[in-house]
Amino acid sequence: MRMALAAVLAGVLSVAAATAGGTPTVRLVQAFPVVVAGTGFPARTPVVVRYRSGATSASRAVRSSAAGTFRATLGRVAFDRCKGAVVTAGAARLAVRPCTARGGRPELHGDLQGAVSGSAFVPGEQVSVTGRASGGSTAGKTVVADATGAFRLQLSLKKPRCAELFYIAQGALGSRATYATPAPACIGP
Repeated sequence: MRMALAAVLAGVLSVAAATAGGTPTVRLVQAFPVVVAGTGFPARTPVVVRYRSGATSASRAVRSSAAGTFRATLGRVAFDRCKGAVVTAGAARLAVRPCTARGGRPELHGDLQGAVSGSAFVPGEQVSVTGRASGGSTAGKTVVADATGAFRLQLSLKKPRCAELFYIAQGALGSRATYATPAPACIGP
């Protein structure tokens, strides 16, 4: 009985290790030095990570873990958000458009109720969003940009009736955007 259970368990573990991840993906984890993380790779296999941004290029050979993940540091290479970058590892690819490209500059939008959305941030980037009401309060939240570089969140701001709202989003990888909502037309009682 114990031998049969051990054999079944070993078979399940070997299947799980062989299919460690599913779809391989890569993401930027740190801007300087550039750190790339990968998930969904076959277990314990060699992976070549390639990075290109403008005239800068770097590569590094790593081996995925038993769980199909890896982390690669690319020496003294620095990621500049507005130059964009392309990162590849096997079949996985991450492209960050330069700020000069159409849809490449990070954008932020917000409304008077505190709903905030961002686009063109680095996919997987941690973004700190702060809202401030003129003559009122400040509120903030941290969010992670989705696979397209977008996010949505709701801030709770206590604001005077006729306040302007100012929003700022600062990403851990250098993305940055601001937005201001004009004060509504206020008519006295």
